[in-house]
This record gives sequence, C-alpha cells and structure tokens, in this order.
Amino acid sequence: MQHSHSWRTLLLTAGLAVAVVLLPSCRRAPEEQPAPTPVTPGAEEPLATLELPQQNSEIGISLNAAPAGLAVTYNGEHWIELTDEKVHSLRYTFIEDVPDSLGISPTSVEDFEAMVTAYPDGRILDTGVADTGLGEANWSNGTYSQDGEIVDDLAMFIAHPSGSGILILRSTGPVGVASVKDRLSVMQALLANVS
Repeated sequence: MQHSHSWRTLLLTAGLAVAVVLLPSCRRAPEEQPAPTPVTPGAEEPLATLELPQQNSEIGISLNAAPAGLAVTYNGEHWIELTDEKVHSLRYTFIEDVPDSLGISPTSVEDFEAMVTAYPDGRILDTGVADTGLGEANWSNGTYSQDGEIVDDLAMFIAHPSGSGILILRSTGPVGVASVKDRLSVMQALLANVS
C-alpha cells in the first residue's frame, strides 16, 4: 500500500510540474486594443453678447464694428471685451489707461514685459510695431502660467484717439489657439473701428 501512495504522489507532482510549465504558454494572445478616439472639444456654451456699436466713457472710446467671428461680451467700468465665437477662451480687450490703478493693465511695452517676466515661467516671445487706423502701435507678446494654464498674452499700446493718454488692446488665450500674426490682424481690424 505504501508503494501505491508514493506513485500517486509522484504522478501528482509530475502532473503539477507539467501544468506549471505548460500553463504560461497556453495564455490567450493579447486582444488588439481599439485605436483611441480623438478628443474633440465639446460645443461651447452660447455667448451672452452685446450689440454694436458700444461706447465706454471710462476708456473714452466707441467701438463701431468688429471683425466677423468676434462678439462683444462685456462693456464695464474699465474695459470692453470681445470673445472669439468659436474659441471662447480667446479674448480681445480694450483697457482703460489707469495710471493710479496698478494691476488693471500695464501701460507700456516695458511695463507689460516686466509683468510677464515677473511670473516664474514668464517669457517674452516677440515685440514689434504695427500700423493701425489710429497710427503706429507698439506691441509685445509673451507667455506665462496662470491658474494651471499657459496663457499667451499679446498687448498693443497706441496713442488714444482723443489725443491724450494711451489706448491698450490685449489679446489673451491658451497657447496655440491663434498665431501672433492672426491676432495682430484682428487687433488692427478692431482699431480701424474705434473712435
């Protein structure tokens, strides 16, 4: 009887050894994963818009028209803001030159560049001069992180149409939504409609 028990043990051990060797090779081939579906941005919420023309006595301007695809979305105490109808995170803002109110907006290219480079990751990318319906405008473009997002900020400074002070126009949005050339073109078109 002792002999039959050892044969069973030996057969059981041999069977387990064969199973351990063969089981890994019997695995199913990995299933082919479907290609990831590209993520497309969801439809933007409808914009609450204001009709043109818009006047702002604090800034001292009237905006008579805007390029196609832009809508006036705010006209308040210190600024008039237009939003791109397709990319709501891309905005164009006329800002009052308020020398005594620091933080509303830089009032020169130098102040703008100092503001951008004050951010830990702030970088000035380009500067220049643009011809506009109101004369030559100095501009500068830079990027910086704000609220976990890299912002692309383009600021333009031009003599105010009243003849005194500076008119400030800024374009802000996430990096990559519009080129500097395209935004400068939109800004020039906006300034052609300012009085």
